[in-house]
Amino acid sequence: RSSLRAEPAGAGPCVPCETLSNLKIADTNLLSAAVVPGTDSLPAHCRVLGYVRPAINFEIVLPLEEWNGKYLANGCGGYCGSVGDNAYGLGRYYVASSMDSGHWGESFFDGRWAYHDRVAEVDWAHRAVHETARVSKALIESFYGRTPDQSYFVGCSTGGRMAAMEASRYPDDFDGIVCGAPALDYTGLVAIFASWVVQANTDEAGMNIITRADL
Repeated sequence: RSSLRAEPAGAGPCVPCETLSNLKIADTNLLSAAVVPGTDSLPAHCRVLGYVRPAINFEIVLPLEEWNGKYLANGCGGYCGSVGDNAYGLGRYYVASSMDSGHWGESFFDGRWAYHDRVAEVDWAHRAVHETARVSKALIESFYGRTPDQSYFVGCSTGGRMAAMEASRYPDDFDGIVCGAPALDYTGLVAIFASWVVQANTDEAGMNIITRADL
């Protein structure tokens, strides 16, 4: 575990983990805050689950010892639809957060949530990352008694688009942003490219030429 660790700031909590669930944060419901024991790859941490109203579900993990003083927010891919993994940041003693972008989906290609739901569209477009960062920083300040020294966002594909939206709409949220392979032209990606893929993979009988069994 020490090989993955950044130089520790030695920061520890100022309050018990469980008390974070009682914290009052605007437009936010904190559902639970529980201590998770450490493993060979991850430090012991406080795991906080909740949502920003109406439906941005998140997970925030805060190391119990040797927090490196930094915060890492994670983007998600496709249409998202589930809370992501915080192991990379936590394993390096960051406070880390992930979210579902404001809706639930059967897979990250499930776009049914957006039908006649403008709030969900806005959450996915830009609000989910910004609001999760706001809540994460409030929890950090309450738990450690200070704000993070640096805050970072990392994302690829839709996460890359989220990164670009953060930089343009909310430039004060993060000190550094990793914008990987940003999926910026969704009209082209979905209406044109995805339609072309379906047509190219359909035979004269209307059946898939390449199926999951072939992959």
